[in-house]
Amino acid sequence: MIRAFVAVEIPVIREVEELIEALRNCRARLSVPKASSLHITMKFLGDIDQGQIGDIREVMKTIAAEFQPFEARIVGVGAFPNRRKLRILWLGIEDDGSLGRIAEGIDSGLASVGFAREQREFRSHVTIARIKSGSNLDQVMSLISEKENSSFGRFQVREMKLKKSTLTPSGAIYDDLEVIGLG
Repeated sequence: MIRAFVAVEIPVIREVEELIEALRNCRARLSVPKASSLHITMKFLGDIDQGQIGDIREVMKTIAAEFQPFEARIVGVGAFPNRRKLRILWLGIEDDGSLGRIAEGIDSGLASVGFAREQREFRSHVTIARIKSGSNLDQVMSLISEKENSSFGRFQVREMKLKKSTLTPSGAIYDDLEVIGLG
């Protein structure tokens, strides 16, 4: 079995790297990914069989053909489920609505080949930290307040990827299974 998801990768941007470094330097117990592995999860698939990759690829190709490359912006820092009960810290992503339409197309297309539909509405974001413990979060809260409306740069969305996720004690390792260009 392969733990997999469909994603749009985020390029390494200096302002995002600086924020990640600031999070690493907090006293809080956080799991913080490398800046080079940041991505927007379009659809989490869970465990898949090697034989399902062809169906997933075809759905991705069909949806990708409907979109030309477009610009997205990284704006703001927030938390899921909310600031009083921090579990995940995220960067917001703004675009012309294409990311949401791609996510809906992927979800719908994969439902037609046997994958469960998403129960939650797609919210375009990049996870930048997972909270391991509720203690020592004062610096994290300060960073969120300081950066909640900050702009972290722009990037071009040109492709989406089927990614393999291998969980290790030092964090997830991601490998590309498929790369599908837009347009």
